Amino acid sequence: MNTVELVDKLRAWAPEELQEPWDKTGWQLRLEEREVKNVVVAMDVTRDVVDLAIEKGAELILTHHPFIFSPLEYVDDVSLRGKMVCDLIRHNISVYSSHTSMDKAKGGVNDQWIEKLGLQSVRTLSDEDELGIMGTASLDLADFKNIFEREAITGVRCYGRRKEQVETVAFVGGSGADYIDEAALKGADVLITGDVKHHDGQRAYEIGLMVLDIGHFHSEKAILETMAYWVEEVSDAAAHVVMNSPFVFDI
Repeated sequence: MNTVELVDKLRAWAPEELQEPWDKTGWQLRLEEREVKNVVVAMDVTRDVVDLAIEKGAELILTHHPFIFSPLEYVDDVSLRGKMVCDLIRHNISVYSSHTSMDKAKGGVNDQWIEKLGLQSVRTLSDEDELGIMGTASLDLADFKNIFEREAITGVRCYGRRKEQVETVAFVGGSGADYIDEAALKGADVLITGDVKHHDGQRAYEIGLMVLDIGHFHSEKAILETMAYWVEEVSDAAAHVVMNSPFVFDI
C-alpha cells in the first residue's frame, strides 16, 4: 500500500466533506507516492515529530491538527516552519491532517467521549455545526475525577458554578469556550472542553454553567492511539504515535 492509498482509506473513514468551512483538513504536503512502511501519528507537526519521522524512515505523517492552517507566503530553510517543510521534502515525507472531519467521524473524537462519559440520548450541541455534543449522564465530581485520572488527564481547571451532581453533559473537543452560552441555553449542567479563558469562566459563572477545562490536547489525544491502531489494521506499516504534548507540562 502506498501513501495515497492509505490516505484514501483514512478519507473514507473521516470524509473531508465533514470538516467545518473554516477548517484545513486534507493533504498538507503531498509528495511522490511511496510504499508505506512507517507512519508517524501526532496531534501537531512539530520539530520533534519531524525528527521522529526522519529517524524512523517514515513515508507519512498523520496529524489531527492541520500543519498549514494559514497560508505560507514563502518557504525558507531558516524559519522554524520553513525548515520543517524543507526537511520533510528532503526526506520525502508526506503530511495529511484529519481535523474536524475526525471529530465527527464514526469512532472519532466525539464518539470516544460519548463512551468515556457514558452519555445517553446524545445530540449535537450547536444549531450551527456538529462539533459539540451533549447527552445525559448522572455524574458527580468524583466520577469526573475518576474519568480524568483513567485518561491520564492532569491540570483540570474548573470554572463557573460548582455542581456536585450533573445530569446533562456537553462536550466540545479542542477550543470550546465559544459554546458556553449555547450549552447553558440547551440545558447542559457542565461543559467539558479546552482553552477556557478568565472571562469565559466569568461568563459561565454568571449564567450558571460549570465548565471543566481539561486542556486542548487532552480533549483530543485519544484519537491518536485509535489512528495508530487503525494504520496497523489496514496496512502493513508500523505506526509510531506521539502521545504527549511537549510544550504543555505540570509543575
